[in-house]
Amino acid sequence: MPGLSRASLRWISVLGVAASVSLGAPTAVATVVDRGTFAGSETGVAEDLCGIAVLRDSTFSGSFRTRADRGGQAFFQHTNLEYRDVFRNPANGRSLTFEGKFLINEITATRVAGNVYEFTVIEAGKPFTVRDASGRVVLRESGVIRHRLVFDTLGDGTPGGVQLEDEIVAIGGPHPGLEQTEEEFCAMVDALIG
Repeated sequence: MPGLSRASLRWISVLGVAASVSLGAPTAVATVVDRGTFAGSETGVAEDLCGIAVLRDSTFSGSFRTRADRGGQAFFQHTNLEYRDVFRNPANGRSLTFEGKFLINEITATRVAGNVYEFTVIEAGKPFTVRDASGRVVLRESGVIRHRLVFDTLGDGTPGGVQLEDEIVAIGGPHPGLEQTEEEFCAMVDALIG
């Protein structure tokens, strides 16, 4: 289902932040190794959304801070992100918007074995809202989701690595998109722009 986790992970990947996100230790024993801001936009990108040929216009912006644990092998990130995707069906001129404003905070890390760590990650805010062409909210997610991630840092002393597991362990607030099946999501999209 293309709800909160898929939306937020897509944007982290699109922004290139995922390459710098590994995961790490609690803030009390960590050192800031990088921080910055990012922003960008794309216009008229041809895509397929649930079998409908659409054009996407996107904007995104945010900030990040990366910290390293004392050993310099585990890294974690705090990212604030805002995005807006407008999808227009050129065949009929109808459009819909996906937008969000949220943070992702990697808050704790426990070494499992070698370079493999288990992390607690919080996503909080309004990460996924769907609006129709008039701006009316069709679906909105808000609140907090807690993830358990298992991550191999590769032991090279640089941010990045390989995500081995991602499990949602707690949800607070309404997240109706997480409950949608792919068919239900596509039915919503079809009703708005099909």
